[in-house]
Amino acid sequence: MNIAILRRSYITYVDGVNNFIFSLAAGLENLGHSVHTISWSFNGVEKPEDLVDWAQKIYGAKTNITTLRDRPSESTPWTRIGWDWNTKGSKILRDLDPDAVIINGIVPLRFNGKKIAVNHGIYEMSSNRLRKTIARYLYKKCARVCVSSKLAQEYSSFFGLDCQVIPLPLRLGIFKPRSFDERENVILHVGTRPIKNLNVSIEAVKMLTKKRIRPRLIVVGPRCNDSEDLAERARKCGIDIETKYSIPLSELADLYGKAKALILPSKYEALAYVTIESMASGTPVVVSNEISTDVVSSGHNGFRINTYNPADYAEALTVLLKDQELWTRFSENAISSVARFDHVEIARKYIELITHVSSTAK
Repeated sequence: MNIAILRRSYITYVDGVNNFIFSLAAGLENLGHSVHTISWSFNGVEKPEDLVDWAQKIYGAKTNITTLRDRPSESTPWTRIGWDWNTKGSKILRDLDPDAVIINGIVPLRFNGKKIAVNHGIYEMSSNRLRKTIARYLYKKCARVCVSSKLAQEYSSFFGLDCQVIPLPLRLGIFKPRSFDERENVILHVGTRPIKNLNVSIEAVKMLTKKRIRPRLIVVGPRCNDSEDLAERARKCGIDIETKYSIPLSELADLYGKAKALILPSKYEALAYVTIESMASGTPVVVSNEISTDVVSSGHNGFRINTYNPADYAEALTVLLKDQELWTRFSENAISSVARFDHVEIARKYIELITHVSSTAK
């Protein structure tokens, strides 16, 4: 099949949606399908011709990339984005004539072929009634996918529409598990936006320091003023903290394998890539209740914390770091828990959906 995968805004974001796009593209290509990645724009890269090299460096991806704009953009004018997709995007698709389009971030398209709209979360849309109305109208014209059962329930309640659940595709071969003794005394926090609650992670590590455990906290994510300020204040308080901004997936995978635990006290998640990537590395996770129970089972492959109290995260981390037998059991269970996310198997599910879906809305 000839399949187009769309990113509504920027293909150069270092985030879960682009991780999804490049992982699914790799799975589809592994199955022998032709994949074209199309995005509205890009930034941090000088020209469109550099995007393939960028994707190779950051995501280890080799997919063809087309953008509607031929110059970098630093702003996100949603009205302009919608217009460009309706005009330029629709023309590209008509010329390409794919068997199906997989849309990430719903957009208006004049395309009569098979359309699959993948929803990665509704948190940022929940307060905007107009965007909700427009999105619902566009979603009705597509076959609909949510990336977790938790999100599917939220999606149904929010839009009044049904959807199929297909988990995130994960390139398992990138992640290399290590034993407890092979790891460093590191706790990893991935995500620098305020919603990721870095302040809770910092306070939890501060409490561990007072217990003489003294781990190093490594923070990974896009550069953000709030996270930089938090990190600097933490250093002044004597916390061993290191920040790494917008690093390649290969480097992040290495960090997962070095860390003894992942902490993720996030305020909202549909299905966090960082959780399943950490688990694929055999790294136990301490996460908020926003992480679905069908991914993290508390006491089996990690801990789910029902509060945002740093003391509760510190207590769970203390148990993990002091009990090597428990850590090893969690690590082994984590690895087996994420086998179902294999990107090739997830790609097969999308091919099955494309095969059975009609070209019109349901």
